[in-house]
This record gives sequence, C-alpha cells and structure tokens, in this order.
Amino acid sequence: MIGNIITTLTTVLGAVTCVYIFLRALLNITQDAKTWQWCFEKDWFKDSSKLVQCRAQIKDGLQILQERAIIEVLGSIAILGNALPAAFWMMNHIFLDPVGLEDIRSELSKGVREVDGACAIDMAHVRESCPTLRSNFQEMFRRNAIGFSARIAMEDHVLDGKHLIKREAS
Repeated sequence: MIGNIITTLTTVLGAVTCVYIFLRALLNITQDAKTWQWCFEKDWFKDSSKLVQCRAQIKDGLQILQERAIIEVLGSIAILGNALPAAFWMMNHIFLDPVGLEDIRSELSKGVREVDGACAIDMAHVRESCPTLRSNFQEMFRRNAIGFSARIAMEDHVLDGKHLIKREAS
C-alpha cells in the first residue's frame, strides 16, 4: 500500500514538474523573442556575427519582427541542442585516447599566441594545421550523429549469406 502511494506521488510530482518546466521554457522563449525583436528594431544584428547577419538577410521577407525574433530563438535552441552534445562527445573521444590527446595538444600548441597577456588560438591554424583534431571531429559526428544518411553500395555484396545488396543500390 505504501509502495503504491509513493509510486503515485512520484508520478504526479513528475508530471507537475514536466508541466512547470514546459511553462518556464515557453515563458523564456517569449522573453527571448522580445529581446531579439528589440535587437532587430535597433538594427543591432548588423554588428553581430556573420551567421546572424546572414540569417537576418534571409529573413528580410518576414516583415513582422516578432516572427523573425521567434525564428531566431528557435534557431538558437536548435544550435545549442546540437552543439552541446557534440562538444561533450568530442571531449569524450579526445580524452579517452591518450596518444590522440597528446597529438592534438601538440597540433594546437603551435597555434596559441599570447595577446595582451591572454592566450589566443589562431583559428586559421586550427583549420589548416590540425588534422588529428579535424579527424576526431569528423569521427565524433560519424559515431554520434542522430539521423541517417543515404549510402550507396560500391559493389555487389551478400549479407549474412542470404541478402544481396546490388552495386549502386542505396
């Protein structure tokens, strides 16, 4: 009997918590949209990142600033929703391989400069001279990306001795 009461209370509290979190998120999205709308009204996006400027240019057809602002908020949520897990898995892959970690440290250290007493990473160096880091990044997406991609068979192959996959089949 006590176990049933505890289970019921846990279920109810879980549902109430989910509704509370959803309402807080909805409130935050609305507040964030108002902030973005204010930024669009002041043309502040013109001084922001190239990504935001390009998205604003694409959305110029949307005359209602509130629509543009909501799209910007939802786009930010989508980016963060993918970037944070990607960063976690990237670090996981790097730190689980001591040899790879040392190679990446060696590659990156050549692109670190001191500017006004602070360390700065030369991103051009990272793009051009860090093949181990880039390889880990690509491998992280290969192993952890959600979704699917079409694949094409390069040659005929019999799978498990009974399933024929024809060349150029997807």
